[in-house]
Amino acid sequence: MENLRKLLTKKKDKYPIETIFSLGLYHKFNNVQRIYLDKLFGKKYDESIDYVTNLVKINMGKQFYVCLVDYSDFEMSFFDKHSIANLNKIQIQIPNYNIYMTKYIKDDEWYEQYLMFIDYNINIKKYISGIINRVRFNKPSINTNVFFVDLNLKMVINLYDDRGLDILKLE
Repeated sequence: MENLRKLLTKKKDKYPIETIFSLGLYHKFNNVQRIYLDKLFGKKYDESIDYVTNLVKINMGKQFYVCLVDYSDFEMSFFDKHSIANLNKIQIQIPNYNIYMTKYIKDDEWYEQYLMFIDYNINIKKYISGIINRVRFNKPSINTNVFFVDLNLKMVINLYDDRGLDILKLE
């Protein structure tokens, strides 16, 4: 978790948390690759899930950081309980050792909540299925944004929905 703390502090000028862990990385940084799943697979969701799962496993290794992002009209003392309940439904447990932060975004007039922790590649498919199920209105699904960060802090992957994902290479 110390490496993640370094990213959040030492690189905050180049990669502010509200930018690096936000949707649309492709439009915010030059060093982003966007993969259009809908162009590759159409509505073949199982193939999309397998493709993204393998891509994340290859790039993240056995362990990786997860950053969950949620939004609220008010400041909360911990991550949204409904989001945690949805994660539990896909069999993702929040470890006791985690980093929780909240930041007020003045332009949007809301609070962004960030929950970060280390997870293992055996859970990647659960996250990917939960994200894609959200758009397909299938259960179980998760309603929070998920960012995968490798332990060396060289890459961030965000599957924004069934249409595609962004891969940010950190310098």
